[in-house]
Amino acid sequence: MVSEVRRAFNQMMAGQIGPFLRGHGFQDQKKGCFLRVIDGVGAVSLWFQNSNYPGHAPYFINIGAGTERWIAYSGGVEDGLGQLSGRVDPPPELAFAPGVDMWSLRTPEAAVEHGAGVCRTFDEVVFRRLARHLEYNTALEDAAGGGTPGREPPPRWSGVVNRMMYPQHLSDYFAWLRAGRAP
Repeated sequence: MVSEVRRAFNQMMAGQIGPFLRGHGFQDQKKGCFLRVIDGVGAVSLWFQNSNYPGHAPYFINIGAGTERWIAYSGGVEDGLGQLSGRVDPPPELAFAPGVDMWSLRTPEAAVEHGAGVCRTFDEVVFRRLARHLEYNTALEDAAGGGTPGREPPPRWSGVVNRMMYPQHLSDYFAWLRAGRAP
């Protein structure tokens, strides 16, 4: 049985968040997952991960970004972006609890205001962060492709996993770039 607050969350997603993201070039991938392909650059994704808590509709907002070269290397967008991923911290008024990266819709009556806060956070924080992630990894790839992997730009964010930087991926990926197999 779906609670009233979860039903309000689903309506907020369908009537407010989904149309907002589609208006910013995102396409629905599956329930709660949105993807925007940026020609010549890569792709970014947002997905809403629901959680359970009695009387609330808690959830996480996860982000991902992958450059065009990384997507080609890792097998395509269908296999997930994988290059950068992380979670979006909610503003205090939308957080499940102070300092927690979980968002929470507490009442059905708050759904419209909550949805507006999510959209505002995307505009003010998330879209810029995703663009920075793509810029950073493009610069990293350019440095690696030019044969200078020790001259990577320093990361400019926290709370993000850069899977490209895992040692098991890095040397193979840089070799792939240097071999000229990248698009």
